[in-house]
Amino acid sequence: MKTTLLRYSAAAAVLFLLWEAASVLLGEDIIPSPAAVLRALQEALMNPDLARHAAVSARRLAEALAVAILTGFPLGLLFGHSPKADWLGAPITFITLPLPKIVLLP
Repeated sequence: MKTTLLRYSAAAAVLFLLWEAASVLLGEDIIPSPAAVLRALQEALMNPDLARHAAVSARRLAEALAVAILTGFPLGLLFGHSPKADWLGAPITFITLPLPKIVLLP
């Protein structure tokens, strides 16, 4: 356990050093330093808009999950129980399966 923690800590330290070196070599405009990113993260976390936007996103996620469960679960039971329903619903299911899910988002 201690060696694993030590390995991960060493890997994180190396990544931060490489990040800092890249920031110095390429300039802050291209790659901001870890310290600048941590300051920006701290500012973002202190902004009350972030919590409001996160709450709206969480609400939308919960609503979408509820709609998916309320429609998908009964349809799945129906398709699994009734051969006629499966015969009707399977083509739609198999045609839409290869579509990237992001396409269905709008």
